[in-house]
Amino acid sequence: MMGKIDALIVDHRHGDLHLDAALPFVKAGIPTFIDKPFCYSSQAAKIFLEMARAVGTPVTSYSSIAHSYATEDMRRQLAEKRT
Repeated sequence: MMGKIDALIVDHRHGDLHLDAALPFVKAGIPTFIDKPFCYSSQAAKIFLEMARAVGTPVTSYSSIAHSYATEDMRRQLAEKRT
């Protein structure tokens, strides 16, 4: 796929495989979304993101769950319990 794609989404069944799969594409400058979990080691994540920054490749990983109705409802319920 190298040279044939504009961006990459990495989504393995096992999150520990994400960084290895993304590595050659990020090194080649292909913007990459990595599904959660990003990886299983904060040290590996730090090294990987430092490399991505050094080569100038955008990398992201996130979840929309923080913006869901259910999450907002839980926040509201917790706030009510604190008062």
